[in-house]
Amino acid sequence: MSGTVTTDQIDSATGNPSPQKSTDGAAHSFASAKTAGVVTPSDTTVLDFNALYVGVAGNVSIDLAEGSAAVVFTGVVAGSILPISGTRVNAATTATSIVWLKW
Repeated sequence: MSGTVTTDQIDSATGNPSPQKSTDGAAHSFASAKTAGVVTPSDTTVLDFNALYVGVAGNVSIDLAEGSAAVVFTGVVAGSILPISGTRVNAATTATSIVWLKW
């Protein structure tokens, strides 16, 4: 049904197509990165990112933009995008080929 909009996909108030929802019923938003850079995990390098792309699977340890304790994402699969704001990708990270994204 590519390109076809059914009546259940029309917003009754506006007559416009409704935002598409995933199979879990949640609406998802997408953002486009304006800047990006390669991540070298470090306990001292300060970054400012809105998401991380993980190229090679592993664990990702980050410091959140608003928080003091490190958060570890365990078993992140290759090709994942973690939509999370942070200030550091810690040296304990085992995933590689990581790119930070900022919008």
